Amino acid sequence: LPLSRGLGDVYKRQIKKISMRIGLLTYHWVANYGANLQALSTYCYLDNNGYNPIIINWVPNDALADYQNSSSEEQLNAHHKFIKTRCRLTRQFSEQSEISAILNEEGITHVLVGSDALFNIIRPHFHLKTLSYSRPSSDHLFPNLYWGKGFETIPHAGISISSQNCRYFEFLFRRNEIGGLLKQYSKITVRDNWTQSLVSYFTRGKIKPEITPDPVFAYNTNVPQQPNKEEICRRFNLSEQYIIVCFDKERGLISPEGWVERLNKEYYKMGIKVVNMLRPVGGQQFKGIEDIQMPIDPMDWYCLIKYSHAYIGVLMHPIIVALHNAIPFFSFDQYGIRMGLYKNYKSSKTYHILREANLLDYHWSMVKGDKFPEPKDVVDCLNRFPKQQCYSFAIKMNIRCINNMESLAQSLINI
Repeated sequence: LPLSRGLGDVYKRQIKKISMRIGLLTYHWVANYGANLQALSTYCYLDNNGYNPIIINWVPNDALADYQNSSSEEQLNAHHKFIKTRCRLTRQFSEQSEISAILNEEGITHVLVGSDALFNIIRPHFHLKTLSYSRPSSDHLFPNLYWGKGFETIPHAGISISSQNCRYFEFLFRRNEIGGLLKQYSKITVRDNWTQSLVSYFTRGKIKPEITPDPVFAYNTNVPQQPNKEEICRRFNLSEQYIIVCFDKERGLISPEGWVERLNKEYYKMGIKVVNMLRPVGGQQFKGIEDIQMPIDPMDWYCLIKYSHAYIGVLMHPIIVALHNAIPFFSFDQYGIRMGLYKNYKSSKTYHILREANLLDYHWSMVKGDKFPEPKDVVDCLNRFPKQQCYSFAIKMNIRCINNMESLAQSLINI
């Protein structure tokens, strides 16, 4: 009898699982490779495991305009095509008031919010230097859909959400309102310590979410069909061994003049080609260093790093891709909080990951302000890169990531 009752419970859960229509709400559409990859990884996990996912196609007009102004039309189209050809989407909408109609049209019964920097709210503010008023796009203003506003009565959970160093302490007078929305989540997991503190702050310690890996740590498991190395090298005219560099152009982290050229000389002695990968919004270019041809599809971007000899540069998701595939890297980290004399480089999401991986020897922080390392020192450092240690960490993060996805999906089933 206990056995038959147990089988009956399993059968009921399976029936509910099939009947669920999970709406995935995240930055799926933006000209950002990491955002696209994490959206696809989460979507494919749900789809591969018998759930019925659909991406909630919220594209705020003001946020879209920002990307249209900073990225080429061809590159922006590459990001849109990447998602549209691989996922089911609702109709596109921009007004948050349409969310109820969208959920009803598609029969969405549950919502999974995340991953990505969805809790990054910003206050409108006045710039003294430029004497101008800055109003963030609607996806960075509170309240918005990412906080569960507009579908409070629909079961929803948050997966590995980040806040991109959000100055959450500036929202003291909205603490109860924000905390009230967070308490409506059946479960929230976050990507880093800073976001964990944010959720705990707004809920007055009632919720201290678990820190869980970015969904890209399970990309090879969830999205196994990928171009091979031969195809990538042929399409982008690359040699068997190549190093990728990537730095910002006008803002953020810029390499010192001549630095990449000197790095190229070091690798030329070793018979390894250095190539430059521009960001969707552009990037720093270097004399005598070839740029990887754009537009770049997010899948190709992933594989370019996956098959490289090493990655040297900015941003978090290239480091996650390198970690996931045990590729040597050196992270030039532009994240962290700077407010006047106050600096907190440990609030960086990249720092958080590399500290957990015990790979901070391969990390340099712009916010911390140490001297920029010499090219030869970076090369020597990469020659000592512990690939086995990285591989072991990648396996651990893959398992944790898959377990987190299933746990969150089950939390929705149990409602």
